[in-house]
Amino acid sequence: MNKTQYLFYSGSISDNNSKHLMVLCSDAISKGFTEIYIAISSTGGSVPAGIALFNSLRALPVTLTVHNIGVIDSTAITVFLAGKNRYASEESRFLIHAATIKTDKPSLNLLDLDELTKKLHNDQDNMSQLITKYTGIPPETLKNWFFVAEIITPIKAIELDIISEIRKLTIPTDGSIITVPTQ
Repeated sequence: MNKTQYLFYSGSISDNNSKHLMVLCSDAISKGFTEIYIAISSTGGSVPAGIALFNSLRALPVTLTVHNIGVIDSTAITVFLAGKNRYASEESRFLIHAATIKTDKPSLNLLDLDELTKKLHNDQDNMSQLITKYTGIPPETLKNWFFVAEIITPIKAIELDIISEIRKLTIPTDGSIITVPTQ
């Protein structure tokens, strides 16, 4: 039996989608899989959900491999960096830009704006710490990219230590494949 569980994740980074992914990871571990291989494409989403998912994935007692099969944008890069082994397909990309925040409030007062500003600064600081710790991107370069939005090709991603290799996604014929339900 192949001891690698393949998971396909195509969707935003959210609390709900993260929960679905972690349930599948836990299930794979309980079935005896020793590696989880996440083929991922995500345009980003919630920074707090991304940070929480990063920490949860890093804590798994198995080898975690992540493979960019399309796009890894915004906070999805924090999730991607959880992998011990990190790969990208030739046609993929990474995008780094400033943190954003959504609000459901129809109107805001000064206290609301101050709170949102503090949250944005904190989100961006947390992303910055993870990205500089787990890649070769210098802090000053990253700071600049947060204000101009930087697209990173797989070749450049190798130079920046985001990935170790550009490779085509291949799954063995006896591979166990599950698609993560996302919304």
